[in-house]
Amino acid sequence: MGALETTELLSELDIFYIREEKKLIKQIKDLIFTYSKVILIISFFTSQLWQMKSLIRRVRRIYGKQILICAGGPHPSGRPKDTLDMGIDFVIKGEGEKKFIKFMESMINDKDFSDLSYLAYYNRQRKYICKKEIDNEDYINLDDYPPFPLINARFGAIEITRGCPFQCYF
Repeated sequence: MGALETTELLSELDIFYIREEKKLIKQIKDLIFTYSKVILIISFFTSQLWQMKSLIRRVRRIYGKQILICAGGPHPSGRPKDTLDMGIDFVIKGEGEKKFIKFMESMINDKDFSDLSYLAYYNRQRKYICKKEIDNEDYINLDDYPPFPLINARFGAIEITRGCPFQCYF
Protein backbone atom coordinates (compact mmCIF):
# COMPACT_ATOMS: atom_id res chain seq x y z
CA MET A 1 0.00 0.00 0.00
CA GLY A 2 2.94 2.30 0.58
CA ALA A 3 3.87 1.88 -3.08
CA LEU A 4 0.33 2.72 -4.18
CA GLU A 5 0.57 5.94 -2.19
CA THR A 6 3.52 7.02 -4.38
CA THR A 7 1.32 7.34 -7.47
CA GLU A 8 -1.55 9.60 -8.51
CA LEU A 9 -3.60 6.44 -8.97
CA LEU A 10 -4.40 6.60 -5.26
CA SER A 11 -6.59 9.66 -5.81
CA GLU A 12 -8.86 7.54 -8.05
CA LEU A 13 -9.40 4.83 -5.45
CA ASP A 14 -11.39 4.50 -2.30
CA ILE A 15 -9.41 2.14 -0.09
CA PHE A 16 -10.81 0.43 2.97
CA TYR A 17 -8.59 -1.38 5.46
CA ILE A 18 -10.54 -4.06 7.24
CA ARG A 19 -8.76 -6.41 9.61
CA GLU A 20 -11.56 -8.41 11.20
CA GLU A 21 -13.33 -11.07 9.15
CA LYS A 22 -16.82 -10.20 10.47
CA LYS A 23 -16.36 -6.55 9.57
CA LEU A 24 -14.97 -7.47 6.17
CA ILE A 25 -17.95 -9.66 5.29
CA LYS A 26 -20.37 -6.91 6.30
CA GLN A 27 -18.38 -4.13 4.59
CA ILE A 28 -18.23 -6.04 1.28
CA LYS A 29 -22.02 -6.05 1.17
CA ASP A 30 -22.11 -2.26 1.56
CA LEU A 31 -19.33 -1.77 -1.01
CA ILE A 32 -21.05 -3.90 -3.65
CA PHE A 33 -24.08 -1.60 -3.53
CA THR A 34 -21.92 1.55 -3.66
CA TYR A 35 -19.24 0.72 -6.24
CA SER A 36 -19.31 -0.84 -9.70
CA LYS A 37 -16.09 -2.75 -9.00
CA VAL A 38 -14.90 -4.11 -5.67
CA ILE A 39 -11.47 -5.73 -5.36
CA LEU A 40 -10.41 -7.58 -2.23
CA ILE A 41 -6.63 -7.54 -1.97
CA ILE A 42 -4.80 -9.88 0.36
CA SER A 43 -1.17 -10.71 0.99
CA PHE A 44 -0.17 -13.68 3.05
CA PHE A 45 2.51 -16.10 4.18
CA THR A 46 2.19 -19.88 4.09
CA SER A 47 1.69 -19.83 7.85
CA GLN A 48 -1.60 -17.99 7.19
CA LEU A 49 -2.80 -20.43 4.51
CA TRP A 50 -5.63 -22.07 6.47
CA GLN A 51 -6.94 -18.73 7.70
CA MET A 52 -6.93 -17.36 4.13
CA LYS A 53 -8.60 -20.49 2.72
CA SER A 54 -11.39 -20.13 5.25
CA LEU A 55 -11.80 -16.42 4.51
CA ILE A 56 -11.88 -16.88 0.73
CA ARG A 57 -14.32 -19.77 0.98
CA ARG A 58 -16.65 -17.67 3.12
CA VAL A 59 -16.41 -14.60 0.86
CA ARG A 60 -17.09 -16.72 -2.24
CA ARG A 61 -20.00 -18.52 -0.58
CA ILE A 62 -21.68 -15.22 0.32
CA TYR A 63 -20.72 -13.00 -2.63
CA GLY A 64 -19.71 -15.38 -5.41
CA LYS A 65 -18.10 -13.49 -8.28
CA GLN A 66 -19.56 -10.10 -7.32
CA ILE A 67 -16.06 -9.09 -6.22
CA LEU A 68 -12.58 -9.70 -7.59
CA ILE A 69 -10.01 -11.20 -5.24
CA CYS A 70 -6.33 -10.52 -5.82
CA ALA A 71 -3.51 -12.07 -3.80
CA GLY A 72 0.17 -11.41 -3.50
CA GLY A 73 2.96 -12.02 -1.04
CA PRO A 74 5.22 -14.94 -0.31
CA HIS A 75 2.76 -17.84 -0.51
CA PRO A 76 0.82 -16.72 -3.60
CA SER A 77 4.10 -15.92 -5.40
CA GLY A 78 5.53 -19.35 -4.66
CA ARG A 79 2.31 -21.33 -5.23
CA PRO A 80 0.22 -19.28 -7.68
CA LYS A 81 -1.91 -22.13 -9.06
CA ASP A 82 -2.76 -23.46 -5.59
CA THR A 83 -3.66 -19.92 -4.55
CA LEU A 84 -5.95 -19.46 -7.55
CA ASP A 85 -7.60 -22.79 -6.76
CA MET A 86 -8.59 -21.37 -3.36
CA GLY A 87 -10.98 -19.03 -5.19
CA ILE A 88 -8.62 -16.17 -5.96
CA ASP A 89 -9.05 -14.40 -9.31
CA PHE A 90 -5.51 -13.04 -9.76
CA VAL A 91 -2.10 -13.63 -8.23
CA ILE A 92 0.58 -10.98 -8.50
CA LYS A 93 3.87 -12.88 -8.37
CA GLY A 94 7.09 -11.52 -6.96
CA GLU A 95 7.86 -8.04 -5.72
CA GLY A 96 4.60 -6.15 -5.91
CA GLU A 97 5.43 -2.47 -5.75
CA LYS A 98 5.46 -1.63 -9.49
CA LYS A 99 3.35 -4.62 -10.44
CA PHE A 100 0.47 -3.85 -8.13
CA ILE A 101 0.23 -0.29 -9.46
CA LYS A 102 0.10 -1.51 -13.08
CA PHE A 103 -2.45 -4.16 -12.18
CA MET A 104 -4.69 -1.62 -10.47
CA GLU A 105 -4.39 0.75 -13.45
CA SER A 106 -5.56 -2.10 -15.71
CA MET A 107 -8.48 -2.91 -13.44
CA ILE A 108 -9.61 0.70 -13.02
CA ASN A 109 -9.46 1.42 -16.75
CA ASP A 110 -10.78 -1.99 -17.89
CA LYS A 111 -7.59 -2.52 -19.88
CA ASP A 112 -6.29 -5.82 -21.16
CA PHE A 113 -3.98 -7.35 -18.56
CA SER A 114 -2.84 -10.40 -20.54
CA ASP A 115 0.55 -8.79 -21.23
CA LEU A 116 1.34 -8.47 -17.51
CA SER A 117 3.94 -11.23 -17.19
CA TYR A 118 3.74 -11.40 -13.42
CA LEU A 119 0.03 -12.26 -13.23
CA ALA A 120 -1.30 -15.76 -12.72
CA TYR A 121 -4.98 -16.39 -13.45
CA TYR A 122 -7.44 -18.65 -15.22
CA ASN A 123 -8.65 -17.25 -18.54
CA ARG A 124 -12.26 -17.47 -19.73
CA GLN A 125 -11.68 -21.00 -21.03
CA ARG A 126 -10.38 -21.95 -17.56
CA LYS A 127 -6.84 -22.35 -18.91
CA TYR A 128 -4.17 -21.60 -16.31
CA ILE A 129 -2.06 -18.60 -17.36
CA CYS A 130 1.23 -18.09 -15.56
CA LYS A 131 4.30 -16.85 -17.39
CA LYS A 132 7.48 -18.22 -15.88
CA GLU A 133 10.04 -15.66 -16.98
CA ILE A 134 11.43 -13.06 -14.66
CA ASP A 135 11.12 -9.52 -15.90
CA ASN A 136 12.83 -6.29 -14.95
CA GLU A 137 10.04 -5.51 -12.51
CA ASP A 138 11.29 -8.29 -10.25
CA TYR A 139 14.23 -6.05 -9.37
CA ILE A 140 13.20 -3.03 -7.37
CA ASN A 141 14.92 -0.52 -5.18
CA LEU A 142 13.09 -0.56 -1.87
CA ASP A 143 14.39 2.96 -1.19
CA ASP A 144 11.97 4.19 -3.90
CA TYR A 145 9.02 3.27 -1.67
CA PRO A 146 8.07 4.07 1.89
CA PRO A 147 8.55 1.20 4.38
CA PHE A 148 4.91 1.53 5.46
CA PRO A 149 1.81 3.36 4.23
CA LEU A 150 2.21 7.07 4.90
CA ILE A 151 -1.42 8.09 4.43
CA ASN A 152 -2.91 5.07 6.16
CA ALA A 153 -0.06 4.57 8.62
CA ARG A 154 -2.20 2.76 11.19
CA PHE A 155 -2.20 -0.36 9.06
CA GLY A 156 0.45 -2.67 7.72
CA ALA A 157 3.80 -3.87 8.86
CA ILE A 158 6.97 -1.84 8.70
CA GLU A 159 9.15 -3.37 6.03
CA ILE A 160 12.89 -3.01 6.52
CA THR A 161 14.18 -6.00 4.55
CA ARG A 162 13.12 -8.73 2.16
CA GLY A 163 14.02 -12.37 2.02
CA CYS A 164 16.39 -14.06 4.40
CA PRO A 165 18.33 -11.69 6.70
CA PHE A 166 21.21 -14.19 6.70
CA GLN A 167 21.98 -13.66 2.99
CA CYS A 168 20.61 -17.06 2.00
CA TYR A 169 20.20 -17.77 -1.71
CA PHE A 170 16.83 -19.13 -2.76
